[in-house]
Amino acid sequence: MFTTKLIKTLKFHLTEGEEGKQLLVDIVMLTLLSVNLVLIFFNGFFSNEWVQDILQEYLPSFYYLYHDNIYENFNLIDGIFVVIYLSEFFISWIIAVRKKTYDKWFFYPVLHFYDLLGSLPFDSFRWLRLLRFLAILYRWHNLGIINLYKSDIVRTVVHYYNIIMEEITDRVVVNILQGIKAEIQSGNNVTDQIINDVIKPHKTEIIQWASEKVSIATEKAYNEYKDEAKEYIDDVIKEAVNDNSEIQDINKVPLVGSYITGRLEHAIGEIVFNVIEGLFTDVSTAKNKQMIEEIVDKAVDYILTDEENGKLNDTFVDITSKVIDILIAQVKVQQWKLREKKEKEETGQVITTERYTGDTDDLPSDVTTI
Repeated sequence: MFTTKLIKTLKFHLTEGEEGKQLLVDIVMLTLLSVNLVLIFFNGFFSNEWVQDILQEYLPSFYYLYHDNIYENFNLIDGIFVVIYLSEFFISWIIAVRKKTYDKWFFYPVLHFYDLLGSLPFDSFRWLRLLRFLAILYRWHNLGIINLYKSDIVRTVVHYYNIIMEEITDRVVVNILQGIKAEIQSGNNVTDQIINDVIKPHKTEIIQWASEKVSIATEKAYNEYKDEAKEYIDDVIKEAVNDNSEIQDINKVPLVGSYITGRLEHAIGEIVFNVIEGLFTDVSTAKNKQMIEEIVDKAVDYILTDEENGKLNDTFVDITSKVIDILIAQVKVQQWKLREKKEKEETGQVITTERYTGDTDDLPSDVTTI
């Protein structure tokens, strides 16, 4: 399947021009790298005396064949690979410069440092040829020739790589948060810093925002409880009228006393309600915006006074510490375990649905049919 797809892709890209040539070079280099890496690995394994003793005892013909022809001449054989690697590297560098693949001529060796270092005939650099091998596979993956994510090995490596990186990142974040918490609790007056460096420079914007919210909230609350407010005012005035001796004297006047008292009670109620309604209406209008801003300004100044900063600082430290504790607890949750659990549950639902052959109406609501 892979060979067929590779041949089809090569034929397609050969008609396109340069990509086909690059693919042919990749195939040659991939083959050479595979052979060379196997030789490097086996030669390192063969260099152990106990391995040589075993091979000499059980596979003497293979031992002498490999020892006399390859092991003793390994540097010479590896030198042939080195010449090919360096030739390919410098040719590719020249082509990249001529095509202006990169902005600067020296970008190619910098970006392909593993190609250059891996081509050197030193034991410590030879394993960099594995990076060159992987780079070719990755390039083929991007071209659609192969799909690395379909490989069980790649999926496993990526899976555990993500787990390791997540665990490391979580521990770093936890250490940072614990450091911040310790710094806040160390006795430094954090509130003064926040007030002076954050709040005061933006005091005007805060006052304007708070004033606007006060106006909107006042208008909304009054419209919502207008009828209840009127009923409450009427009850209070009625109770006050009944307790007032002068009005009770008027109420005793024959024929017209009760009428006058009722009219007075109604008039007083209307006057008081109109005054309160006008007050709330004026508060929510633009003409009283300055007055509201002045009130809010004084309230903000009072909140930020030095006398109150001690209590405010303690409150802020306590709130911030609790917030950090919540963040630390959340970060410590191993999200990769939750993802695995969710994937297993979803996989279980799919398998259950695939194996079910009855009426889909009988399936549980949380099982998705395919």
